[in-house]
Amino acid sequence: MSDRNPRAASHPSARPTPAARAGKHGRVAERKQRTAEAILEAGIEVFERRGYQAATIDEIAQQADVAVGSIYNHFEGKPGIALALAERALATNERYMAEAWALEASPLERLIAAAGGCVRFAREDPAAFRTIVLPLLEPGRDESSPAQRQVAERVALQLARLESALAGAVAAGQLRPLDVRATARFLWGAWTGVVALGVRSAGGRPGEPQLSERQTSAALEAGLRALLEGAVADRLLTREGRLRAPYARALHRAAGTGQRR
Repeated sequence: MSDRNPRAASHPSARPTPAARAGKHGRVAERKQRTAEAILEAGIEVFERRGYQAATIDEIAQQADVAVGSIYNHFEGKPGIALALAERALATNERYMAEAWALEASPLERLIAAAGGCVRFAREDPAAFRTIVLPLLEPGRDESSPAQRQVAERVALQLARLESALAGAVAAGQLRPLDVRATARFLWGAWTGVVALGVRSAGGRPGEPQLSERQTSAALEAGLRALLEGAVADRLLTREGRLRAPYARALHRAAGTGQRR
């Protein structure tokens, strides 16, 4: 006969305490979070290496060292991974850009600061930058996907802010009259394109052009300087046709030229 008391199992002291249950739930949540992060990191690597269209769930699962079913449990497949990555990257991007647009300065200085925000975002979180920008360059991308719609909405917001800054600079007499809509699109495309060439080295494919960080900074500053010196009011230029010192310094800081090697 067993010496075990059948009542012991049902005794209150034998049941898990609320603290124990909470601890168990906390550990489960941590494991889920670790798995989700592993899947997202794997998604970044596979999407960069293979492109979104060619990437497969099997490759992502292998990279993350998880079962394929785990991916569907967390993100409902490849589109879900892309959407989660886009949302995370866009939230990071917004923090960088919002600082520039909220700057207590002239419209032209905010415009220059926005270029600097783009550069800092790319340098300090290159994976997030690539998540937003590089899919826009991929042939055959699905522009109707939730991730692409999220990116398109954020690009539209940034373009609207650029247009507002350009229009403000024109109204303040800092810029000559210009087509703010077309100029905003050129600026956004130019500086994100130049910076993209500089961050591809971490996830680029063989044969793709790449710029060093110093080359990226120099290219960005040279391009913006050429545009601004051709578009700003004469009073903001020296007799030699160069930007006056305050704006030249702001541009130099924004591009980060010479700050890092």
